[in-house]
Formats: sequence, structure tokens, C-alpha cells
Amino acid sequence: VVFVVAAAAAPARPKERATADAMYKQKASSPYEAAMQAERDRLRQAHKRNAQYSASVADDDGDGDDVDGAWESVFSRGRDADADGGDEARKRKQQRKAEKRAEKRANEHAHAGAWSVYVSGIPPDLSYTAVHALFSKVGEVRKVKLYKDSAGNQKGDGLVTFGSEAAVQAALQKDDWQLFGDILTVQPATFTEKASVPKDDWERIVMLFDLFDQAEIGEAADAKEFVTALEEEVWLECVKFGAVERVQCFPADGACPIAVRFESADTAQLCIAAMHGRWFAEKKVTAEVYDGHRKRVIAVEVDSERQRTLKPPPEPATQPPAAPFSSRGGASLPAASAAQATTALPPPPSAPPPPLTLPAQTYVKIRGLISAARHNGSVGVLQSHDAGSGRYTVRLSDGTSLALKPGNLLQMVQVSLTGLDGELAAHNAESATVFDYDDESNMYGVELASGDAMPVPAANVVLPLKAYAHVHSLQGAPQYNGCIAQVLEHEGESGRYLVRLDGDKQLRLRRQ
Repeated sequence: VVFVVAAAAAPARPKERATADAMYKQKASSPYEAAMQAERDRLRQAHKRNAQYSASVADDDGDGDDVDGAWESVFSRGRDADADGGDEARKRKQQRKAEKRAEKRANEHAHAGAWSVYVSGIPPDLSYTAVHALFSKVGEVRKVKLYKDSAGNQKGDGLVTFGSEAAVQAALQKDDWQLFGDILTVQPATFTEKASVPKDDWERIVMLFDLFDQAEIGEAADAKEFVTALEEEVWLECVKFGAVERVQCFPADGACPIAVRFESADTAQLCIAAMHGRWFAEKKVTAEVYDGHRKRVIAVEVDSERQRTLKPPPEPATQPPAAPFSSRGGASLPAASAAQATTALPPPPSAPPPPLTLPAQTYVKIRGLISAARHNGSVGVLQSHDAGSGRYTVRLSDGTSLALKPGNLLQMVQVSLTGLDGELAAHNAESATVFDYDDESNMYGVELASGDAMPVPAANVVLPLKAYAHVHSLQGAPQYNGCIAQVLEHEGESGRYLVRLDGDKQLRLRRQ
């Protein structure tokens, strides 16, 4: 139902925009394109067979001898019974296979640490495939992770996870590991437990979203000062509800959250009730209880310095208002008139929420152009939005600027994969970057962290929170088809999104 066009979180940007076009056009001609074409051919053949079957049923007028019809009825019941039995057997077989796969995955996950080796000395220009092929000589390799620095360059070390303990022992016993002449060092992998928040503290922590975005941090003269000022501003606002122990911003998180830990759970609930749905810098704030997210771990120390310096404002003194005097300096106004004169005016109505538009500085891929088809496949950056025409100005790597409709834009947003089976099941829960979409087959082209590209059905792609999307294929509410929506949450069990449309309308839509 939801078709990606952009995400509010900062996307995974190519290292050099000038080379982005060539990189993604090259992928289009790779085995990925062959797989996508095969899927299109399969769908066309299926549609053709369905049409032929429908035509044959329509041509069958059912005339014939009554006796022949009776015998056919008997035979058809037998065939139906056999078919039902076969279907049940196939279902049981598939269920047993699924249970075995789940048991194998659970076993591998439980032993992932013990079945991994740390490898150093890897030439920085080598790919995941070369390392995978080398270590496959001693056993099945389930995963290869090459570590990178902050600039995205390989550091020369990584982690290799095998499918059995025997393979690990074979890798450690071999002392002449070499890769294109470079000697590799292989040793047992050691892991340190990641920090986490005690579950008893979750109800005291409030997560605030949509107070800032990564584009604002990038535009700030000093990113550190920007984050510090934002944390202090949030502290001063939240301390009105009760004692605050710590405020921590997570600027590297795509959802841009801010965690606030209070001394008590009751105070946290007061904060959520007051902050959720408020508007801040033209953004609607979301406030919710901490859910145990392991990448949003707030430090355990109490920020005593901020507790000392950032205190709630004093309550204004409650004094009866002085009776106003007339312009002649004579007697004061009557008591009733004085009360009317000092009555506060009602607050102005709240401003309507801003319309949904794709954020500036978003990296997008151009698609579906007809008159300027030469630009299809090019990568550009959104510069501005014209509310009158509804078009976005996109600047390409060669300096060309185009005014394009939202339907001609596809952001290379980071997504997660789910529900894949067979040989692709190993990629479930992996992150990938969208770089293509095929309307006919309803499949995305994604690039994995390893650099490999492959087509994935849209139903197996989970969009990130705050992603902007196009709604389509609604039958019960077709008036929303074609509208831009923003992803607010995703329910993994039901496979549905909660999305927001213009005018603060919310819908729950299936992922398909």
C-alpha cells in the first residue's frame, strides 16, 4: 500500500554525488536487472495463464448427457479428495521445513559469538565476496562483516561467522592465511556486552521525537553547541513537570530522538500527557515511554550540573490586580468593570499543521520521465518545493536543475528486510538502501551492506519511521490514493503502518 518517495531522516548519501549516477546505473545492468526481468516475465506468464483459464471456463456451457454428468460428478469428488489430501501433505511438509529452518537459525544465533573469528590484515580495497570465498575453504560461512571508519572506508579488519564449531577450529588451526599475498591474522572473536537500560527504569524515561532533524544539525555552525542548546531547552521545559535526572539527544539516530529520565514514573506520565501532540518549530512532537531500544541507551549518571543550573522558573506571585483609574485621576472604576478590564483574552487558535512535503537536501533518484527520459536513473538533491505547482526543484550532479512531480522521485532510503524465505532468508533483519523500484512487479531494487544488489518484493521491505510515501491501491477509501503520507509507526506482527496524511488524518495501511 505504501510506496516510498522520501524519508525525513537523513538518507545514506553517496560518498561523491558526481559518481552516484554511474554507480546506480551500473547496478541496473547487473544480475539484479536480470532477476527483476525474470520476475516480470513470470508475472506476465501467470496473467496469461489466468486469462486462458477464465476464457475456457466462460466457453464451457455445461451441456451434455445427464449420465455423463453424473459420472463426472463422481470422478470430480474423488479428484477433489485426492487434491485436498495432497494439499494437506504439502502444508505439513512445508511446516516441518519451516520449523527446521527456525531451529537452525536459533541454534546459529545462540552460537554466533562462539562460532566467529576476528580477522585483521585484510587489504582495504577487497570486497566482502573475496573474504567470504577465502574462509569458505574450511567450512560454511554464515556472515562476513568488514569494519569501516567514520568516512565509510574499510579499516582492514572484520568478523567472520561460521555455521559450525568445527569450521571455527579449522580456521584457528590454519596459520598460513593469505589473501592476494597479504598475510591475515585470525584469532577468536571476543565480544563485550552492549549497554542497556534496566527494565525497571523504562517507565521513568520519556522519548521525544520530531524536535529536530539531522538537516538542522548539518546546517548548524557548531553541531555540538546546537545539540547542547537543544538538550538544555528540553530540560527547562520538562523540569516544569518534576525533577529531571538526565536529558540526552541522539543526533546520529535517523529518528532523531531525545531521551528524558525523570526521578519518578508519575512525572514521566505528566510529561507525555503535556508534550505529546504539541507543535515545536512547525513539527508535531511525539512523546512516548522508552521501549528498551538498545541504540538509545541513556547514560546512568545523574546530570548534577544541569540540576544545579537549570531550574524551573519561579511561580508568579498572585496579587490582586490594582483597580485602574480613570483618565481624570478621579474615582476608580466599579469593581465589576475592573474585573472585566483585567480579564485575559482567550488564546489564539492553534495554527494548522504544515502540509506534508519532502524535506530539502534529500537525495533522490529520478524515474518515470517521458519527455526528458534521458534523466531517468540520475541521482539528484531536492532544493525546494513550489506549493503552487506541487513540483520539487531537483539539482543533478552536473548542475542541471529540474522541476519534477513527487511521483518521479525515489529516495535511496535505508530500509530493513523481513519475511524473506528460501535462500534469501539469511537477509531478514538486514539493513539495505533502496535505489530502484519496478512498478510492474512491485519490487524494490536494494543494495545490501556487502555492496550486492538484489530485487525484493515491496511486502518484504519495512520503511523507516518518519519516511514519506505515496498511498496506492486503497479500495475502501480510494480518495486517499496518490496522497503523500508520513510513516508514524510500524506493527511487525500485523505488517501494517500507521501513517499521517495532510490535515493530520491518520490511516493504518498494509505493507504490500
